Amino acid sequence: MKKKNYHSLKVFTNKQNSKNATDIGLHTKKIDGLYDNDDFISQEVEANTNKARLFSNPNILVNANFQVNQRQKSGYSSNASSHIYTVDRWCFSKMANSTCAITSNKITLKSSGTARIDFFMQYVANPSFYSGKTVTLSVKYQNLTGKFGIGIRDGSVFSKTDWTTASSGTLVLTKTIQSSCTKLSCELLKENTTAISVEILSAKLELGTVATPFVQRTYDEDFQLCKPYFLRLKASSNYSIFATGISYSATKAIFLMPHKMRAAPTLTTSGAIRVLNSTGYLTCSSISQDGYSDAGVVVSCAGTNFAAGQGALLSSFKDSVAYIDLDAEIK
Repeated sequence: MKKKNYHSLKVFTNKQNSKNATDIGLHTKKIDGLYDNDDFISQEVEANTNKARLFSNPNILVNANFQVNQRQKSGYSSNASSHIYTVDRWCFSKMANSTCAITSNKITLKSSGTARIDFFMQYVANPSFYSGKTVTLSVKYQNLTGKFGIGIRDGSVFSKTDWTTASSGTLVLTKTIQSSCTKLSCELLKENTTAISVEILSAKLELGTVATPFVQRTYDEDFQLCKPYFLRLKASSNYSIFATGISYSATKAIFLMPHKMRAAPTLTTSGAIRVLNSTGYLTCSSISQDGYSDAGVVVSCAGTNFAAGQGALLSSFKDSVAYIDLDAEIK
């Protein structure tokens, strides 16, 4: 009996020594790796990087991957005398010979040689909120020909990246906004007098000094953010209703549009738009923005044969593509 117990104790001791030796070997390997800067450190860095990817700061820019295009053109051209808005929230600066082509979640910008370097931009709302704060702009691009850069302009102060000719990549720029900032824009740049063609995939402006991963909003989320700046009310059939209202004189009718804008908008119309009341469709000599509040936009329609106190509908008349634009974009 003693002999059997002695044998079992010996086997256990041998196994334990073997396990201890294995553990010592593993710890030794980790320690050696720590000093040799090999797999152990690489694995730790990779794990921390993966954790960082799970965090993303909110994007200050709206429609940052260009999915909302209420103006519904497949392409836009610049104008040397004014800012031309394209996909929602994005515009050309005052320069000639530039184009923007629209494809799914991507834009293609082209410009021939001009004296300007800023040619496509988004103005940031409420710029004074960012006064004294540090922000980081990151732009993902591909298929570049020419020289490309990005910039941030806060009033009269302008900062930019170095020019790149790399075919694809992500440009990053960090800037502390001046304390007296009253206007803030993020800009896509080209070198003076040099032609450029580049596809822009996404853009992000965020608080802080690090460019965190771009997270795409849903279409509905971006659309809701775009509506206070620009809203197109479009007919969906030959007879579509835009707004209900009331005549307040023999020559005027007033309508309350169903959406709050960022500021009092400029109103333009396209197509056959009429006022419908109890006598039929009335032709309007003019339709204009006549007031603004948080409740919506007041639209005044001048015409004939209105009757004071009579209910009326602002609608399309035999025109399925008629529309009313409410434009409160930052210029």
